[in-house]
Amino acid sequence: MRFWAIALSLSFGWPVLSPLGAQEPAAAPAAQPAAKCAECAPCAGAAATAPLAGCAAPLKEVVAAYQRAHEDFGRWAEKKSLEVQKIFDKEDGLKKKIQDNSTEINELKFKAGKADKKRLKELESENKGLWKELNGIAREKKDFCKSLSKEAPGQVRELNKGVELKLKESLQQAVE
Repeated sequence: MRFWAIALSLSFGWPVLSPLGAQEPAAAPAAQPAAKCAECAPCAGAAATAPLAGCAAPLKEVVAAYQRAHEDFGRWAEKKSLEVQKIFDKEDGLKKKIQDNSTEINELKFKAGKADKKRLKELESENKGLWKELNGIAREKKDFCKSLSKEAPGQVRELNKGVELKLKESLQQAVE
């Protein structure tokens, strides 16, 4: 059956027929809006967790270390994001400049004055340089992303060392 026939049938509430004349199952009803947060689950910060007791009490330091590691990694990722955003902003600026120059070049091609032809040559030369710079930025983005993919696991390993150290200390305290 053709798409338009199915769409027409569904829009008027008619049953959808297959090529052999058998009725096809009706479309599923539209999903209901999601329940409000308070109705489905309490917020994470609303309920206080029970304090750790006995030999598990020293593990609260491990929890704190995990939280600090999470925050540190988030700050590191934000810093990297700002660095790469600068590259993207530079790329966008170059693309806009190339587009503006191209528009002006097209307008100048229809004019016949000497000054217009001189300006046309200047713009074409400038665009050529901008394209080279834009290609350089593409390499810069690729290099940045490659270095980020190599640097991130090292960052995580370093943060995990601190958490593992706290775990060892906490386990020693728990045994004593």
